[in-house]
Amino acid sequence: MVSMPETGAPCCGSARILAETLEAPREPLALLVDPLVPVPPADACRLAARALLDLGDEPSGPPPWLAPHQVRAFTRILAIVRRFGGAVLADVVGSGKSYIALAVARATAAPLVLIVPAVLVDQWRALAGRLALSVRIETHERLSRDRRSLRSFAPGSFVVVDESHRFRNAQTRRYGALARLLVHSRVLLVTATPVHNRTSDLLHLLRLFLRDDALVAYGVPSLMVAARVTLKRSIYSGPNFSLVVTSVDSGTMSPWEVRT
Repeated sequence: MVSMPETGAPCCGSARILAETLEAPREPLALLVDPLVPVPPADACRLAARALLDLGDEPSGPPPWLAPHQVRAFTRILAIVRRFGGAVLADVVGSGKSYIALAVARATAAPLVLIVPAVLVDQWRALAGRLALSVRIETHERLSRDRRSLRSFAPGSFVVVDESHRFRNAQTRRYGALARLLVHSRVLLVTATPVHNRTSDLLHLLRLFLRDDALVAYGVPSLMVAARVTLKRSIYSGPNFSLVVTSVDSGTMSPWEVRT
């Protein structure tokens, strides 16, 4: 048997890296910038803050139709949608949720689908037209009535569901129809009242775009189990209690925030 001569050249294209040989860096934030390139302190702080909040890359710039107070909402929602595949935009009436939703849709550059109550179709179509956005519009009522005749959404579509609190009951036909249509799509659920009587209302909305175990890191091992556990727990609605579910002011990267 003839032995091959020894050589210092590697036998393959790249060296093998074993998991057990990896070590956590002592200063993880230092890896955000090139050590050979000077960085202004403000830029370094901005990069560090985004990394700590798990925001990832900076989203596309806001469109000109957003008011200054809506830009932060746009930035947060877009970052959350990119990470989780969906978000709940739940701000008070009159805060411009429709403009924020369409701004996020524009930034995703995906086929846009609006699912709205029948009485709001003309309003949404007119707004999308003014903003030069091409949309497909479906109604809540059609999801309840003619769900079998609905065409599937194009893969990768961005779906905006207005008055999404109407989908808080997972036992309804419209909920099942929407859940099937959202496969391979991203979604923004828009509502001013995400929780009516029970916290399970919100959990069922989150299940439309989150895996059942997606919130383990936030203390929710299973959305389905959490919804069952909270089914009989009512939200106290006394004069000093206010429940706001939002994704625009959160200090941590989650699809929602509860403020009391």
